[in-house]
Amino acid sequence: MIEMMNVTKKYNKGITAINNLSIQIKDGEFVYVVGPSGAGKSTFIKMMYREEKATKGRIRVGKYDLMKIKDRQIPYLRRYVGVVFQDFKLLQHKTVYENVAYAMEVIEKSPREIKRRVILIADEPTGNLDPETSMEIMDILERINEQGTTIVMATHNSQIVNEKKHRVIAIENGQIVRDQEQGEYGYED
Repeated sequence: MIEMMNVTKKYNKGITAINNLSIQIKDGEFVYVVGPSGAGKSTFIKMMYREEKATKGRIRVGKYDLMKIKDRQIPYLRRYVGVVFQDFKLLQHKTVYENVAYAMEVIEKSPREIKRRVILIADEPTGNLDPETSMEIMDILERINEQGTTIVMATHNSQIVNEKKHRVIAIENGQIVRDQEQGEYGYED
C-alpha cells in the first residue's frame, strides 16, 4: 500500500510542488496520475521511491516509512519498488540501434522480471513512442498488474487513459483535484 498524509514538498527557491496532499493507493491497483505540465506529477512520483524527500507529512510505501528511512535503506526500498523512467536512461556507449535492441530485450523479459516488484512506478513510459508501441507497453503493464503488482503511471497520453480504464488521480498546483475509479483523462490534447 502507498499512503501519503498531509504531504508537502517545497524546493529551495520557495516553489511548492506538492501542497498538503493526502492519498491512499491499495495493493494491486492500477493508477494513472494526470495533470498539466508543472502540476507536481513528477514530484509526486519521485517521492514514492525517495528520489525526492517530502518537506513535511507522512509517506508509507509498503513497510517503509519514507520520512524516517535512512539513506542506506533506500536500495532496499528500490528492490520493492520498480521504476520505469521517462527518458529511458540510454546507454551512452551504445549506438541508437543497440539501445533499441537492448530495450526490446528488456521489454520481452519484463513481465518475468518485474513481477518480483510489489510496486511499479512508471513516469511517462509511452511518452516518446508511437501509438502501436504504446499499446503494446500498456498490455505488458496490465499483465504485470494482473499478477498483483501495484502500478502507478504518470501520463499525458489521453488515448491510453480513455481506452484502458483504471483509477485516475489528477494533480494541479500540487494538489489532487480529481480521484476517479475508471476515470477519463479530462484534459485537452
